Amino acid sequence: MKDTLVEKINAILQSNSLKNIYSNYFKDKLHNKVVKICVDDIELNLFIKFQDNNMELSTDEIQQDVEISGTLSSFVFYSAVGGNDLYSSKINISGDVETANSLNMTLISH
Repeated sequence: MKDTLVEKINAILQSNSLKNIYSNYFKDKLHNKVVKICVDDIELNLFIKFQDNNMELSTDEIQQDVEISGTLSSFVFYSAVGGNDLYSSKINISGDVETANSLNMTLISH
């Protein structure tokens, strides 16, 4: 099931509109970076690879630049309220601080 979900998300990420969003908002700051997202309470690890012309989701990667971990509810509520401090305190970030800051600023400002 997880592999099917990743395939469907990657198909969406390959659409021209999302490629344009990537090129316009993410590429300059996150080019060639890998972000690991750990959803602790459901034991799900996902990797977002920011490449030359697109983003790709995978379930296995050898190395990442930054790791973001928390519970599913923390991620959902943080996303829903646009980065509220109450929920951000429940999310842990480790690794390359510059990549984490670039990801946060890109997502919050758009």
